[in-house]
Amino acid sequence: MDSVIFTPNILSITITLDVSKLTSNEALKDKEDPINYLLETKIKRKIGNKCIREGYVNKESINIVERTIGSVNAEQFNGSVTYNVRYNAMVCSPTKGMMVKCKVLSINKMGILAENKPLSIVVARQHQPNKSLLKDIDIGDEITVSIIASKYDLYSEEIISIGIIPSHD
Repeated sequence: MDSVIFTPNILSITITLDVSKLTSNEALKDKEDPINYLLETKIKRKIGNKCIREGYVNKESINIVERTIGSVNAEQFNGSVTYNVRYNAMVCSPTKGMMVKCKVLSINKMGILAENKPLSIVVARQHQPNKSLLKDIDIGDEITVSIIASKYDLYSEEIISIGIIPSHD
C-alpha cells in the first residue's frame, strides 16, 4: 500500500559464488560488473521478500554498496570465491506505537484481520479499548492501526502483528 512501513538500511552478508557461475552466461548479462550482478542476484534470491534478523527485506530495493575483492577457500578444492558484501535495502520492522494503514480482509467475533504487505495485522476485540470503533468497519475498508507487538520467523514471507484502532479523542 505505502512505503512508510519500510526504512532504508545498510546491511552486510557473506556470499559464496561457485567458480562455474563466474564464467556462465548469467554473468555476462551485466557487461560492466558481472560479479556484482551475480552477487546481487544471489542476495535477492536468498533474502529478498523474506524476513531476516533486521526485519522483512523488500527484494526490489536491494543494491550493492560495496564488496570485498573475494577470497578463495583453498581447503575446499572447489574454486568457490567468498565475498563480504554491504548492500542497502528497504526493511520493514514494525515497532510498538507505529501507525500503519491497512486493508481489512476479514471480520469475525474475535476481531479484524487486516493487511499491508508484508504485515498481517490482527485487531483483537479483547485488546481494543474502545470496542465501538469496530462496529462501523467493513471488509475492504482501509483503516489505520497502531501496532502493539510484532513477530516474524527467519526467512518467513510475512510479519504477524497485533494492533489496535486508535480513538480520535
